[in-house]
Amino acid sequence: MFPLADGVEVLDVGARRFAWNGRTGRHVAWPDDDVVSPALLHRLAGEGMVRGVSFDLASLVPCRGWLAMWIGDVLWHADPLSTGAGGRGWRALPLAGWEAALWAHVNDARTVAEIASALDRPIDEVLAAFSRLTAFGVQAVQLRAGRPRPGDEGLRRQLVAPPTPAAREAGMYDERGATALADWHRDIPSARRHFDDVETTVAHALELPHPGLGGRAYGEALGRLFYRRGWLSGRVVEVGPGSGAVAEGVLRAAPGLDYTRVELAPALLAAQDARLPGTRGLLGSATALPLPEASVDFLFANEVIADLESVPGREGWINTGAQAFLAEIRRVLRPGGHYWLSEFGTVDGEAEEAAALGHPEVSIQFGDLAAHAASLGLGARVEPLAEAIGLDLAAPQLWRGSYEGLRAYLRATGRDIEARAWHPGNLELPFPVDGLHWTHLADRGPGPLVTHFYAMGSA
Repeated sequence: MFPLADGVEVLDVGARRFAWNGRTGRHVAWPDDDVVSPALLHRLAGEGMVRGVSFDLASLVPCRGWLAMWIGDVLWHADPLSTGAGGRGWRALPLAGWEAALWAHVNDARTVAEIASALDRPIDEVLAAFSRLTAFGVQAVQLRAGRPRPGDEGLRRQLVAPPTPAAREAGMYDERGATALADWHRDIPSARRHFDDVETTVAHALELPHPGLGGRAYGEALGRLFYRRGWLSGRVVEVGPGSGAVAEGVLRAAPGLDYTRVELAPALLAAQDARLPGTRGLLGSATALPLPEASVDFLFANEVIADLESVPGREGWINTGAQAFLAEIRRVLRPGGHYWLSEFGTVDGEAEEAAALGHPEVSIQFGDLAAHAASLGLGARVEPLAEAIGLDLAAPQLWRGSYEGLRAYLRATGRDIEARAWHPGNLELPFPVDGLHWTHLADRGPGPLVTHFYAMGSA
């Protein structure tokens, strides 16, 4: 083995192999054949990973990672080896005495020597304390050769860790390899827990009024869109209303609608019934709507069609369930009726399975779906979802990693936090947090990336 410096080890994590410097929290990709090329040797030496090469740790600048927060009296950090469809696991790293002050002194500018002087501690003691924060299992701090450049957030927003496993249960695919989620959806036990923990939607994340929507909630913004386009008249049908939040917002924008809900999951239908008095609920499937022919003036489905069947083909997935749904829409719409669908996907790329979810949703190929709609005699206007509802993508929200950390901490103390696009105006915490990060709606928040969503409907 190549003569690595003390504290450096070669690790195999998932399909990745790298040299990890436990003294600095830095890593360098390592070849599978263990052959150290001149270029690799240069990189290793620059990171202080080669035995016998002079390397001044005291001159390095400790920089905080974004996946660590000081909450209460402990450092709370993401665990690189604990990950699943719901996000990373987090755990506490208790720091006592003078070590507890170490985190407060890390400001991405002071060197190790300067921090040791401020704490009045020997350099070796301070380096030993930092080694707890730079360990592979913690990754709360990196010791760098200098201050990070403005906008240099890449390495600090992620961990060196195995990829998120694609958790799948028996029965989620049929004998053709097609996605088969009808039974899984029928068995959803709880509306709130499902959309917080299993299948957070854009609508759920934006269920609270948000500055990115002019102080409105997502459902009301959607209702205003439909109203402006002249679609909220006659019999309105929503397919797959989930928690009922979108319907609530649409009805706020246009009270008194003749509103029918079609839902596959009995638990969700019951939650909608309680939330939406004065509307009608039907148990049924998007691909076999329990509605007569030519009986609907406007039908819409928000973030539903990726859950329908998709079949693997020679050139990628085919959204056969969404196509079947369009045929049903054509059957139940009255002449001159309108429809609207939204989902994550692409206009001209390939449909792909979302590996990070705990069930096999497949993105929608909207170019192909629009062509199919046209073949059925339906209009097919495709547009980015954010553009359609007037979402300001620069508006603030809590960054995904900070949300996961808060959720883990609260659950460890018997509390909880909902999966919302929290912003500085509505996130009130009963304890101080050092290390909370804010971002914008075009970045990763508690919900899915809205920039990956499109809408398709009547032209």
